[in-house]
Amino acid sequence: MTAGTIVSNACKQAGLVEDGTTTSIVSTLGIGTLSIGGGLTAAAGTVPTTAAEIGLAILNRWYLYAWQRYPHRDIKIANAEVSVAAGAVAVDLPTEMDVIRSVRIAGGALLPLSEVREADFAAIYADAPGTPVAYVQLADGVTADEIPLPVRRIRLAPLPVAPLTLHVNGLKRFVPLSSNDTPLLPKFEAALFYYVLSELCGYTKDAVQQKSALALAVDHFDNALNCETGGDACDDVCVPLHSFANG
Repeated sequence: MTAGTIVSNACKQAGLVEDGTTTSIVSTLGIGTLSIGGGLTAAAGTVPTTAAEIGLAILNRWYLYAWQRYPHRDIKIANAEVSVAAGAVAVDLPTEMDVIRSVRIAGGALLPLSEVREADFAAIYADAPGTPVAYVQLADGVTADEIPLPVRRIRLAPLPVAPLTLHVNGLKRFVPLSSNDTPLLPKFEAALFYYVLSELCGYTKDAVQQKSALALAVDHFDNALNCETGGDACDDVCVPLHSFANG
């Protein structure tokens, strides 16, 4: 389900639709001062542009909240490959990566190293090239594209004496949804719908439906979060082919 569909359904549930006259319900309720449709008669039942924009902003705010609550499997980057040249003093990770969970090379995992620790042992970790055993997270860089994008950047320590390939596990960077985008957290679609509906009902002064929608949003959010954490717990369980569990 796209973000636009979620918002549209919430707007219709809240009664924020055109009534077929030149005066929009949205402008009557005082949601905004924008002119809806330029004074033209809109088809009854359509969602005004202002209501859709407000609903999408609400959805993205709660979408970010869900995104930051837990490292959901839907936003994980399992094994991104990054080529590193010999002597590289900085390595740019893929633009879609935001959180670094682990960095590996052919010889095993690299330990995360703080900037202070790296400074204390610069002669070992940074000055002399060798086989990397750790990495230091640097300040973000930007791409050289027409529209610069933020890039997570690290330095290997020691600096690689030969070309190598990194295998990086991480989390995707949050990107606000447009109306045509589908949320990357499908289990939270119901919660997002009720959060949007609850806040829109605040504009329509429908306190009863606002309170009811918020309660449903919290329930759906908790259920989605419990399902996610339960899924990770299952991933950590290894059951032999023949055991008491499966006969």
